[in-house]
Order: sequence, then structure tokens, then C-alpha cells
Amino acid sequence: TGARVNETRRKINKIKTSIEQLRVKKSMLQEGKHTDEELQQFEAREDELFSEFELAKQDYKINFANLRGMRSEIEHIQKLMEKSKKVLLKQFGEWFELMKRQQKGGALTTAAVASSRGPTHERSRPTSSRSEPPPAKSDYSPSPNAGVDRDVEAFLLAKKQMLARLGK
Repeated sequence: TGARVNETRRKINKIKTSIEQLRVKKSMLQEGKHTDEELQQFEAREDELFSEFELAKQDYKINFANLRGMRSEIEHIQKLMEKSKKVLLKQFGEWFELMKRQQKGGALTTAAVASSRGPTHERSRPTSSRSEPPPAKSDYSPSPNAGVDRDVEAFLLAKKQMLARLGK
């Protein structure tokens, strides 16, 4: 769409230049000897160019509006990605601290695992003596970056394994 906007802008400028050149020729013709037929040809050509100019201007406005809409969508997606990144980093930090405590000999508790699960709405559910099943894979939507996806999948797998060990 950006290429279309630029292409249309070039077309508009070319048409403007053609109209200006035609008007200069027309004024030069009017100073000298001329026929009405010659003037009518210039006026007809000027009308054609002006019609092309109006069509190109409408096309430019439509393409520019589409481009502006795409920009706002991109900004929205970028904000969502930043928010998801912060949540993921927070969850990973909690999980990592839990793993460090486990390696130091600290026992994993159901409460500690529940705190590593993420969003508050999951933690606010009443806990039973059994551990809850790990979050479904559908909780994660893939990013366009395969490296990030592998890291997230490894994190979720490790979290699932940890929860499975607690739920024996």
C-alpha cells in the first residue's frame, strides 16, 4: 500500500506538470495567430488531464487512508507483543526462582507452583490437595519469531514437567 501511495503521488505530480506545460503552450498560442479548433484541442486535452488528476487524487486518498489504518493496527500489535513479553518475562522469573530454590534443597510446595502459574485469575481459584493440570498449549499463541517460540515452548514444557512431579 505504501508503494501505491508513492506511485499515485508520482502520477499526480506528472499530471500537474503536464497541465502546467499545456497551459503555457495554450497562452503562447493565444498571443499569436490561432484557430478556434486549436484552442478547443488544448482545452479538451486539459479537461482529460484534469479528470485523470481527480481520479489519481481519489486513489491517493483511499490508499493513504488504508496505510493509516495499517499503521494503527501495527502499533496495536506491537503494544500487545510488549505486554505479552512482560508477562512472559515475569512468569519466567518466577519459574527460574522456583528452580533455584529447588536446586538449593528447598521443597516445592503447591502454593509455590500455583504462584508460578501466571495470571491472577488462575491463582484465585480454590486449591485442592491435588495439583491442577498444567495450562493447555492453547494458552500460548505463536509469535513470528521462531527462536522465541522455541524458548517459550521449552519454558512451558519445563513448567508442565515440574507440575507433573508435584502431582505424582
